[in-house]
Amino acid sequence: DLLIEAVSFKRSFAEKNLAAIELDIK
Repeated sequence: DLLIEAVSFKRSFAEKNLAAIELDIK
């Protein structure tokens, strides 16, 4: 399903952003 793929893509993108932010804080 295209919608599900978009949601999973946004989720992985958000997780990568969170990881980058955590690295910046440290």
